[in-house]
Amino acid sequence: MTITSSSPILPATPQPTAENQTQPAYKRTYEDGNLTISADFNLADVNSQDNYRNVTIDTGNHNDRIHLRLDPDQKLTADINGKSYPLNMPNQPLSTITINTNGGDDRVSVDDNVKSILEINTGDGNDFFKGGGGIASVHLGNGDDQAYLGLGGTLHGENGNDFLAGGRGWRNNLLGGSGSNIMIGAKVGNLDQKTSITGSGDHDTMTVLSGKFSINSGAGTSFITTEGVGEINIGKGHNIIDTTSQADIYGTKDTDVLNRVEVSDGKSA
Repeated sequence: MTITSSSPILPATPQPTAENQTQPAYKRTYEDGNLTISADFNLADVNSQDNYRNVTIDTGNHNDRIHLRLDPDQKLTADINGKSYPLNMPNQPLSTITINTNGGDDRVSVDDNVKSILEINTGDGNDFFKGGGGIASVHLGNGDDQAYLGLGGTLHGENGNDFLAGGRGWRNNLLGGSGSNIMIGAKVGNLDQKTSITGSGDHDTMTVLSGKFSINSGAGTSFITTEGVGEINIGKGHNIIDTTSQADIYGTKDTDVLNRVEVSDGKSA
């Protein structure tokens, strides 16, 4: 894709003045065809270095391509459908970037050095998401979607056959929704990392091979594979479970298949 550069569409966070010192926030909006970018400025404490900015990106019912990155000057930039839009917002966890792509087969990717909180809604379609260096909350809507957390956060597969993967951070939540879903915790090897997986589809595959975990299966058929320390809560469906003695298992039935390996100090006996 060829990216063409646009001039900064949203001005830098304003300096405090007598007029805006009494205003807690204000909003600026930019529109470009089917694209709308709006920004909220927080000016509650004009002397604080933590004045933050929240940016919302809305696109239409098309196959959108959105990439968030830092430019060579370390400024946040959004590449959207072939154009580059400087966002003029601080690259910090106090700021939030919300992206609503609506319908279409959309692709949203965020570089690892982007630290902002992410709120992503991809709408209907077969969508793709790859997270960055901030906590992300992603709703994938109807369709067969793929999503990979960066630092961590929550993935909502919703309706469709989805592939969901956890991130490198300390907490990841994967919710498959309906359909046949594959949900995998990150292979980080961090003992403090916590992955929570909830399966509620017809056929769900849930895998966690490192860290701590909590797995909840639903009424459908579930294939569960774990290593590490955690708990597995079995639902009403048929379950095939491969795990170790470090896992606490609740709700097994005669129709479930349980293969359990004894471990000592994290290694097979």
